[in-house]
Parts: sequence; C-alpha cells; structure tokens
Amino acid sequence: MMELTAHCQRYEGWIIVNVPEIEGLRTQAKRVNQVEAMVRDGAALLTGRPKSFFDVRIAWE
Repeated sequence: MMELTAHCQRYEGWIIVNVPEIEGLRTQAKRVNQVEAMVRDGAALLTGRPKSFFDVRIAWE
C-alpha cells in the first residue's frame, strides 16, 4: 500500500488538490467527500496500480 497526502485548498468554490508523492497528480473536486475518490482515480491512472493500493490522507492548507 502507498500512502498519499492530498494537500487541499479552497478556490472559487472548488477544492484544488495536489499530491506530491506522485509527480503530476493534481485534481479538483466540488465537495470534500469527492477528494479521496479523485485522488485514487488519478493515482491509479498515473501509476497503473489498482485504486485500492492507495491510502489517502487529506491535509488542508
């Protein structure tokens, strides 16, 4: 399992997310409850690993 930290910031009604553990993994969500799924989807796409391989921690900046 790989631990990921989703660094979140609110911007104009969106949540902007940066995940430094995977180069190029940035996403956005409209609601907080969408962040983990968006990060898992992006991580799986960029690494070729299954979504269940990732443990996501949300950190607000």
